[in-house]
Amino acid sequence: MTEPIVEMKQTIFNNIKNIYGWKTKRKIVVISVDDYGNVRLDSKKARKKMDQAGLKVLSRFDAFDTLETKEDLEMLFEALSSVKDKNANNAVFTPFALACNIDFEKMTESNNEIYHYEPLPTTYEKLVAKDPIAYEGTWSLLKEGISTGLLVPQFHGREHFNLKVFEEKLAQKDIELLTALKNRSLTSLSGSGYATINYTAAFEFSEYKENEHFTNIITEGLDIFEEVYGYRSVHFNPPGGREHPIIHKVLKEAGIKYLDTPFVKIEHQG
Repeated sequence: MTEPIVEMKQTIFNNIKNIYGWKTKRKIVVISVDDYGNVRLDSKKARKKMDQAGLKVLSRFDAFDTLETKEDLEMLFEALSSVKDKNANNAVFTPFALACNIDFEKMTESNNEIYHYEPLPTTYEKLVAKDPIAYEGTWSLLKEGISTGLLVPQFHGREHFNLKVFEEKLAQKDIELLTALKNRSLTSLSGSGYATINYTAAFEFSEYKENEHFTNIITEGLDIFEEVYGYRSVHFNPPGGREHPIIHKVLKEAGIKYLDTPFVKIEHQG
């Protein structure tokens, strides 16, 4: 099938799927981005050490995906503030954001046998002490962006990885995982061990019953999100993959009103 025909079919499909749902004659630009607040790669130094240890760069995320710095936010806010609508309102980002990251210090103290996590402000506190040039004032600036309406973060999960896979790899003393943790990162893992689970996908599963374990992650994650960002999230996008509709009830009961999900998708049923 030639490329123009493929593009035409996709255009037709995009228009058909948009027949349903809310409509307006207004011209609205919606900007949503994911993975804010997520520690995947600690630094260039960490990347170099993992390269030397044999961990491969499997994607651009393995090479470049670090937690946003003060300079990142300053440049973003400058761009958002430079654009106004007819009512003089700034452009707004809706970042799907994490509430927690790995507590690398506690993990080391427990000999990497038990998973420990920390809220995002704690992560920033540690990064300020480690790299003040990049991170001094970043958390305050992010909160300022929220208060001025430039950012409206929404729930992207408690953490950005599959806890089942993570804990199994800990128990197996997986060398890739332990090397990444030693470098304060969670990246460059060659696989999850499951055909239906990406190690970065918090809500993917192998057996259907595993969805039961997501209830606590969701409810606790949303509570911590409220503590971290200052308000209750109403919009959800699953990190690293898709979610099964079985968890929608839990999400709704916890305050989620909207889902960021494909109109047509293939769902693993266990």
